Amino acid sequence: MKNKKSGFSIIEFIVVIAIIGIISGFMVINFRKGEGANKLLRVGQRIVQGIRESQGMALSSSEQTGQIYDYYGVHFNKGSMPGSFYIFASSLNAVYDSGEQVKTINLEEGIVVDSLSGVDQMDISFSSPYAIVVFNPAAPSRNVSIIIKKQGTSCPSSSCRTITISDSGWININ
Repeated sequence: MKNKKSGFSIIEFIVVIAIIGIISGFMVINFRKGEGANKLLRVGQRIVQGIRESQGMALSSSEQTGQIYDYYGVHFNKGSMPGSFYIFASSLNAVYDSGEQVKTINLEEGIVVDSLSGVDQMDISFSSPYAIVVFNPAAPSRNVSIIIKKQGTSCPSSSCRTITISDSGWININ
C-alpha cells in the first residue's frame, strides 16, 4: 500500500500567492483613486463649513474682538490665495477690506480654487442680524459658484467639485 501525502505543492502555493498579489494590487489602485475624490469632498465641505460659520456669526450678531459688526462673510481670491480663504467681519460694508479677517482657513495641500463665477475674487457676506446674503461682485443670477480642483488638473473633470451658493443661503456641492 502506497503512503499518500496530503498538502499543497510548491506550484499550488505560488499560484495562490500570485492571485492574492494581483487582487491586492487592484485594491491599492482603487483606494488611491477614491482617496483623491474624498479629499476634494472634504475640502468642499470645509468651504461650506466656513460659509455657514460666517452666516452663524451674522445670525447671532457674534462679537469679534470686542465689537459687533454689521456684516460677516467669506473672502476668496484665486489669484493671491488659491489655497485658502478668509472669514471676515466688517462694520462698513459687505466687502472684505484688508485687516478685517477673523480667521484664515487653508485648503488641503494640492487643492486650489479654480473659478469664482468668472471673477478673480469674491465675497459672500451676511448682514447682521438677519443673515441676508450679499454677493460681491453682484451675481448676474441668483447663484454664485466656487470650483475647486486638484492642482495641475483642468476642469471639468472628476478632479473638480463645484460649490453653489444661492442668494437665499442654500449651498450645494456637486
